[in-house]
Amino acid sequence: MKKIRISVVVLCLALLLNGCHSFRFATSIEDLISPVSPSGENEEVLSALNNYCEAGYSLKVPSGGNYTTAFVFTDLDSDGQNEALAFYEPSDSLGSVNMAVIQKGEKSWNVVNNIVGEGSGVNRVDFSDLNNDSVDEIVVGWSVISKSDVSNVNVYFRLDDSLTYESYSDSVTGNDFLCADINEDSANDLLIFSTGSVNESPYAELYSFEGKEKYKIGYTKLDSTITSFEKLSVGKTDAGTSVYVDALRADGSSMVTEFIYYSNYYDSIVSPLYSYSTGRTSETTRDDLIYSSDIDGDSVIEIPTDYDDISLPDKLSAQDWVSYKSTIFVHKCYTVSCKRDAYVLIVTDDELEDLTFTYDEEGRELSAFDEDTLCYNIKAVLKSTYDSNPDDFLSYVKIYENSGYVYLARVNSETSYSTDYLADTIRTY
Repeated sequence: MKKIRISVVVLCLALLLNGCHSFRFATSIEDLISPVSPSGENEEVLSALNNYCEAGYSLKVPSGGNYTTAFVFTDLDSDGQNEALAFYEPSDSLGSVNMAVIQKGEKSWNVVNNIVGEGSGVNRVDFSDLNNDSVDEIVVGWSVISKSDVSNVNVYFRLDDSLTYESYSDSVTGNDFLCADINEDSANDLLIFSTGSVNESPYAELYSFEGKEKYKIGYTKLDSTITSFEKLSVGKTDAGTSVYVDALRADGSSMVTEFIYYSNYYDSIVSPLYSYSTGRTSETTRDDLIYSSDIDGDSVIEIPTDYDDISLPDKLSAQDWVSYKSTIFVHKCYTVSCKRDAYVLIVTDDELEDLTFTYDEEGRELSAFDEDTLCYNIKAVLKSTYDSNPDDFLSYVKIYENSGYVYLARVNSETSYSTDYLADTIRTY
């Protein structure tokens, strides 16, 4: 088994050195499709792990979060030199995943600490100074169920000046988490999100840390229809540090956004849009899977809500984006969304009132009219199609592109619209 494992590693290294950057270090077919840090020190770290795990192992890659590589490099001890974390399943202890802390010595990398995890995989890893000692803790969401986001979340703090880590008491079960100074006491906190269970509605819990102790300092219920957390955002509002939780609802085709902040009055986190009488957060429920974002570039996060006071063809919809101000949500702007082509177009209040929108499904083209005058067209084209046949679209101007689509525009020169204006107002999701 060890010879097979080493052969796979050698093959991956050979392919990587030959310029095939899509290959990653791995020891199983499952791991071959997982990304890895592009650092040139991967080979040395891999060698350190090979020496430590003489019985063999398979690498495990975090399935989500900001660190989705086989080896996670970060400066754990603030000495200006990166250490590495590796998650792996030992061949002599199948079904469990460990975390190795690997440090670069004078001559080679070595495993200096090993932590036995609390799951069969890793959903997420993050780093944050939670106990205000100027040293980042390691936060790991250990996968409880295969191919599920249910996690045992553990926080590991560093002992003394070594790279030995110890866990803060028991883990907390949840589906996602974020680290931020929620209660604004100059120390980061851990906010856990859970979809609940058959007997318990979705909820959020807030934990603070001091020394070697963990304290639960907040709890709030969330919309009862939430089945997964899709995006977590942190911003500043009149309420202080605020969290926007974009979540998928049970029907699988609609979203809800929970707005959470810490209330000194209640001495807890609160979700003011949630109704304890209905178990729902209806004000920010919407039919389109569009995330909250700073849609208008004013450094404030806005929430998209359904706007039905306009007649649009089936493939188009409208959103009213709102922001929190002085205990209420206020209108910021409107968008017209094309779900099929995954973009929204910011429109002014006057434009939403004056323009009529149509959509050609076969040509994947939106058209905007002011009475009988065509103002502009926006067309979505598969990037591969556009790259292969750019001459087919000479009457359009490219205003945006992402990995899958190129977005083209054509304007009526007799109107006040320009392709630059449309490029400033289009957003993809």
